[in-house]
Amino acid sequence: ISEPFFRSVLAGMEGVYLNRNPSAKAILELVHSYSGDNICYDHFAFRTFG
Repeated sequence: ISEPFFRSVLAGMEGVYLNRNPSAKAILELVHSYSGDNICYDHFAFRTFG
């Protein structure tokens, strides 16, 4: 149960990020159209600007 929950949370965060960053979304779509494979992230970072 924990893995599906974690994947769902990450997918939600990715969706928000891509909706706020159209250039990142376009690049990701281009990569998907070229390879058709899933993208596997080796890490991710949480950043805040105060």
